[in-house]
Amino acid sequence: MKNLLTITALASAMAFTSCSKEASLEEQENANLTTTSQVNLNAKEQTPNEIFDTQRRGIYKGVIAAGHSQDRGVIWINVENNGEYSAYAEMEGGEIIDYTSQGDYSQETTDQSFNFIANNSSFILDLSQVKARVTNASINNELYFIEITKETSTRRSSVLTGTFSDPENPFFSGTWNLTTTGETTGGAFGEEYFDQLIVTYNGYMFTDNNFENFDVCTLVDYLPGADVDSVLAGGQTSDLSGPITWHLVRDAALIGDYTNEGCTGATSGTFSWSDANEAYDGVILLD
Repeated sequence: MKNLLTITALASAMAFTSCSKEASLEEQENANLTTTSQVNLNAKEQTPNEIFDTQRRGIYKGVIAAGHSQDRGVIWINVENNGEYSAYAEMEGGEIIDYTSQGDYSQETTDQSFNFIANNSSFILDLSQVKARVTNASINNELYFIEITKETSTRRSSVLTGTFSDPENPFFSGTWNLTTTGETTGGAFGEEYFDQLIVTYNGYMFTDNNFENFDVCTLVDYLPGADVDSVLAGGQTSDLSGPITWHLVRDAALIGDYTNEGCTGATSGTFSWSDANEAYDGVILLD
């Protein structure tokens, strides 16, 4: 009886191992198919390869914004998702930037920085840290910033770009951008959680990933979030080289295009920002 049990257990283990191998082979074949079928696609057009969901290879998406102007756009970076290295940026003014890079990614190496180059633009992607980061970004020799997040086959993030300005002080202006995690908040409008606020101004990039629940109109203690049709971030506070309060609610299902804190229609979002020298009150406009 003991021998019979041993043989049965061994047979079960072999069957389990065989099934596991078959599953692994099937996953690998699907990943290879995803890779080869996307060879001629730019980084924006590609679907994140499932096999890279928990790796640093794959597709990254984020904001590209000027340090000294209001130029901004959305960027996608491909790290061997289709076996190649490339990046693709769509600027708000209509300019398209195609980047190429010669890379040789290896999880065993410590040097995980890659140069991406286009005719008038370049940046360095650094994957050596827990969070991917981009440095030395420029377009036409002007300073730019890039902030990205890793996408997966089941989680695709959204990027919202825009500007801010103080009508009383034309020199106080820059870009105002938001990214989402790709995961829904469970809110009434199907919006996704915010990942980061990204503001560029006067040669600096400021970020904030803390968002507070808020009240506006019929929404009480509501989770901030966004989708393609709505942006819900009322009564927010941030510290961007100085304390700032801001209100950005845009959804036609409420009052109108924009809605202010008093639940009446507005033409923009608003902010109040102070530093050591001066206080600014202005508007936020999303693209």
